[in-house]
Amino acid sequence: DPMPPARELGAGRISPGILEAIDRCLTLNDGERVRGCGELLELLEGAGPAKEEAGPEPRAVPPVPVSKRHAQARKKNVPRVVLAAGVAAATFLVWFLLASGGGVDPAGVDEEPSSRAGAEPSRVSDGNAADSLQANTEVSGRSEEEVAGGGRRDSPGKDLDSDQQEPQAREPAAREAPVDQQAQPIPTPARQEPRQPAREPRIDVQEQKWADPRKKEAAEAVWERAKGTQDESVLAWYIEQYEHVPEAAEFVSKARVRSRSLAKIRAVKEAEDKQLKSPGRRFQDCEFCPQMVVLPAGDFVMGSSGIEQGRERDEGPQHSVTIPAPFAVGVYEVTFEEWEACILYGGCSKEPSDEGWGRGRQPVIHMSWVDTQEYVEWLSRKTGKPYRLLSEAEWEYAARAGTQTRYSFGNRISRKQANYDPDSSRIIGKTDRVGSYPPNRFGLHDMHGNVWEWVQDCWNDSYAGAPDKGEAWLSGNCYHRVLRGGSWFSDSGNLRSADRYWGPIRGRVEGGRRGFRVARALDP
Repeated sequence: DPMPPARELGAGRISPGILEAIDRCLTLNDGERVRGCGELLELLEGAGPAKEEAGPEPRAVPPVPVSKRHAQARKKNVPRVVLAAGVAAATFLVWFLLASGGGVDPAGVDEEPSSRAGAEPSRVSDGNAADSLQANTEVSGRSEEEVAGGGRRDSPGKDLDSDQQEPQAREPAAREAPVDQQAQPIPTPARQEPRQPAREPRIDVQEQKWADPRKKEAAEAVWERAKGTQDESVLAWYIEQYEHVPEAAEFVSKARVRSRSLAKIRAVKEAEDKQLKSPGRRFQDCEFCPQMVVLPAGDFVMGSSGIEQGRERDEGPQHSVTIPAPFAVGVYEVTFEEWEACILYGGCSKEPSDEGWGRGRQPVIHMSWVDTQEYVEWLSRKTGKPYRLLSEAEWEYAARAGTQTRYSFGNRISRKQANYDPDSSRIIGKTDRVGSYPPNRFGLHDMHGNVWEWVQDCWNDSYAGAPDKGEAWLSGNCYHRVLRGGSWFSDSGNLRSADRYWGPIRGRVEGGRRGFRVARALDP
């Protein structure tokens, strides 16, 4: 009921008679409305300002002098002002009731009309309540079917009496569900889709934007430093860091191309290395370089046993040695023609005599250990490969060729197998061309006889404390280095695989009995 607040707001401003006339004018009964509105107009025409309730007299204020004409005009306009204000208030209240959906009974309503389906209409004291409800529903633009159906409003422009109404609006009331079920419909279970495996989110680089323009400069600067690398891991890191950056797409593409090129180079190199390290493979790094053969990695027992014929004290104690990786050894002893190439290119200074036995493919003789170092250093510079002398352990491993007998051919040797002096008769008395005798199982010629061969190790009287990984023993008496294999001048005892000898590093023994053989690692 909006009138009590109106009475409160109008108390002292509008007379109680006018307010009661407004109540009657606003009733929904046609007869009372006409009568009440007529009384309201009569009261407003003859109304004056409402009298205030008795109270303490206000403090007297001296009258403001006005003209007689001005006072008469103000007294004449008072009823018009009051009338206009009353009409405006009544109009506003009528508009408010119509706009809010109507249906308010001045006699009072016990509860609000329900807009949900199935709710009973409110009981009113007036017998014309049904007429009022019909009038209000027509004014608000809502049909009785809408009220019964839960207050659903049709779309604009749709005829409520048309046969094209929704089928749900015309269903019998007996088939309607309870209010609480309509308000909360039973949800249907969602269809369970098969679970897909988790995938890494793919980022569209075309949609990415730089948060900081300096990042592009940083990406380009990093690429300038990385583009010349030979390390594939550096390129992989660059691709991972910048593959989702649009401005770096050009650099990432170049990085991928570079990475693929390095992968191909690596594959070719691995194939070459595998072939290079294949045991028994022969190769020559240049036209005038010694011919080489690959020896496999392996283990052997170095030294001689206490019962070996011709054994000496410096050949023990026996100990196990491991050759950890394949390496290459000269198939033959270094020849005169190979040494003269070193002299021709300025790598070697010594011009040894051939004792009248010939040059060419004859083994070079009259060599000191210092002379051998000049040759291997020049050969390494010329080929870019790490040439060197064999270590003493490598030499014995190569000479035995997987055997533990006195010689690689067994416990006996003959003049058909090596160039030596079996009984000091000096049958030949000179060197033979390299390769004149059969090779051992590793494909190496003249490991027994022809010339003594220098190795890299310093001299030690025994193997106590000797290395066991095949490396050279560079401690001890390094002014004397080790010689192995015997010569054309030696007896059969000096040709044994375990026999050892030594010589001063600058000594060139007359008689042409000392030469050397080279080796090199297969890894760069």
